[in-house]
Amino acid sequence: MEGDGWSTLVVPDHLGSASSFAPLLIAAEATHSLRVGTLVINNDFFHPLRLAQEAATVDVLSDGRLELGLGSGWARPEYDVLELSYDRPRERAARLGDAVRTMKRAWSGEITLPGRAGPVTAAPAPAQRPHPPLLIGGHGDSILTLAATEANIVGFTGLTWTGSAAAPTGASLEALTERASFVRAKAGHRADELELNVLVQAVSIGRPLEEQVEEIAAQGGLSAELVRNSPLALVGSQGEVVSKLQAIREQTGISYFVVFDSALEDMEPVVAELAGT
Repeated sequence: MEGDGWSTLVVPDHLGSASSFAPLLIAAEATHSLRVGTLVINNDFFHPLRLAQEAATVDVLSDGRLELGLGSGWARPEYDVLELSYDRPRERAARLGDAVRTMKRAWSGEITLPGRAGPVTAAPAPAQRPHPPLLIGGHGDSILTLAATEANIVGFTGLTWTGSAAAPTGASLEALTERASFVRAKAGHRADELELNVLVQAVSIGRPLEEQVEEIAAQGGLSAELVRNSPLALVGSQGEVVSKLQAIREQTGISYFVVFDSALEDMEPVVAELAGT
């Protein structure tokens, strides 16, 4: 992966799978320049000071290669198992905003506790200053407003969550163009500093475009037009996918595309062609 054009390895945060931070340290130890990150930590599962501590530690041990992806949570079954209240999206986004501001204060040394030789900071200083790049992802107005004001990277899901499943109600190119414009308007003078990100849901490269479009549309109960045009689906020949990615970047400003590990082999030639462009 390193040296083949890939920039970042990210891991999710869900019950039932490996925890997030330990795999990042292993990946960082095995590489030299590859960035590592979370996509995304559920804020409701962590105390912000402990999360600030964990993130700063990984950033230091990875020589400043961490990207900390944060979300307000969506999977209601996980909340039920943990006996946590599954509140409205606006409330969860507000909690994430409070947590982000607390973590930033901790990383800056503003939050201290008594120590034998005097006050000590609540979290170690990260290698990247003032803190690792923050990615905040979502789809609704509340979470994207927070991302526009507090994050370095804004992740668009293009999905509406019902608590246990997702519907691609915002997955069209038009919808994501609107969401990107919304973020830039909320970001104001920060707009040009933001990196825009999307998690691709379907990748199939090599067979004729329309054959793959119809297959994915049938599997997901989606329209062929949505699959053909959505930034969340990359299908067709290598050249067609490269052209689609370039067109999406031109129209929306999205330049950071994440794919699942099952798509790595298909995407290798595409990544190699686009690396550095």
